[in-house]
Amino acid sequence: TKTDSRTTSAMDHQVLARELLRSRANELQVLQDKMDMMMEAINNLQYAPRSWRQYFYAKLKLLTGSLQTSERLQEA
Repeated sequence: TKTDSRTTSAMDHQVLARELLRSRANELQVLQDKMDMMMEAINNLQYAPRSWRQYFYAKLKLLTGSLQTSERLQEA
């Protein structure tokens, strides 16, 4: 009947919405983990002896894929 198909369709939409939210939450967690790693690298740079900075610059460069960020940190 129409009522049954509407109920099934609504349930399907709820399942799809729940899966989409779960997927997005997972993506956000991955981004948060990357941000945490970048913050750790930045903190390490602040307190590292000058001779160790090259290692941390390389690590930060790999995490961000950006030369601009590491160049700004080298100037500090």
